[in-house]
Amino acid sequence: MSKTRNERRQARREAVRGVVVTICFLVALFADSWVEWIL
Repeated sequence: MSKTRNERRQARREAVRGVVVTICFLVALFADSWVEWIL
């Protein structure tokens, strides 16, 4: 029973990691444009 709970928690953690990686990728992609726009 606890095994299924741990698997579900791990799946959620992997999903969150995917979202974080996507956000970091977008930030790195638009970082140069943001720097030029701010400065």
